[in-house]
Order: sequence, then C-alpha cells, then structure tokens
Amino acid sequence: MCSNSRWNPSKEQIDMLEGFYKAGIKTPSAAEIQDMTSKLRVYGDIEGKNVFYWFQNHKARQKQRQVRHAYDYGYDPKIRLINRQQFLIRNQISSPMGSALYPSPYTNGNDLSFSHSFIFLHRRMF
Repeated sequence: MCSNSRWNPSKEQIDMLEGFYKAGIKTPSAAEIQDMTSKLRVYGDIEGKNVFYWFQNHKARQKQRQVRHAYDYGYDPKIRLINRQQFLIRNQISSPMGSALYPSPYTNGNDLSFSHSFIFLHRRMF
C-alpha cells in the first residue's frame, strides 16, 4: 500500500473488524494487531496502523453514539456523578471510598466537605 494513500477497507475487512470488536477486543495488543492484520490482508491491502486506528476510532464513535443516545432519552451523563452525590447526601449514605468526590464516612451531616461544596458549585453552574 502506498504510504500517502488513504486506506479504504473492503466490506469483508469491516465485517471482520466489527466481529473482533463485538467479541470483546476493544484495545488490541501489538501481537493481536499483527495477527488481525495478517487475517485481514486476505481481503485487501492493510497495515497494522490501519487496524490500530480503526479500533481507536470505532471505540470513540461508539462512545459518542452512547452519549447521543443518552441525550435522546433525557439523560445527561455530565450530571451523573452529581445525581449520585445528591442521592448519597439526601439519604445520608456515605461512600466507602471517602475520597474528595464522595462524602467521607468520617464526617457528620453538619460538615461541609469538599464533595458537598462541589455539588453546590455544580448546581450553580448549570
């Protein structure tokens, strides 16, 4: 394949790549890429970098589709953490993590920890 020409996958190559992806290979190792490339070469010109970039792009597009689908159904993934925080605080449930993004199990309900401040700031931003 010429180094300055764009790779145009055949239908069979796309079908095989999608099959690998559906089988659970989301980020193939270098050895897996080599193996896939040799199998895909039967159906046309292809290099390892084509396989690598196909998986990278496919994963990114899948993520975009999921976000778009979530918005179509009225779900905003940006506020998921905040909703979880509000639920935990409202129900006075502490997270076992006790990190800055979760209410600490060592604080009482009167403390305004970072996580509580974070929720307050986030509410005011949106």
